[in-house]
Amino acid sequence: MTLDLLFFSPPFIFILAVWLLTRRTVKAAFREYIDFYLEQNELTLEYHRVLWFSSGKFRKPWYEILKPMTPMGSSSTSMYIDLYAVDKNGEDKQITCCIKSHYFDIIDADFRE
Repeated sequence: MTLDLLFFSPPFIFILAVWLLTRRTVKAAFREYIDFYLEQNELTLEYHRVLWFSSGKFRKPWYEILKPMTPMGSSSTSMYIDLYAVDKNGEDKQITCCIKSHYFDIIDADFRE
């Protein structure tokens, strides 16, 4: 397979689109919710990690994570991010953020420590 065919193959385009939409959603969540939460709790972010097939501290089964529909029928998804931060006393904290979105427009974000 040549390099041209690899970059224009449907699986590559799908993976690239999912990655770009995930990145856009995470950046918007940082602007709207996560930065405010960290500032309010006096935490300094070290790094974050997107959880693709896990819900972190929310403890949801894997089949609920992959389900794209809510029980009421509206198409919404939840994305989970682990935030690794340090508080003002120097203690490391791991916080899981659940970003709820509707067609990649963020509705809400919940946090669990």
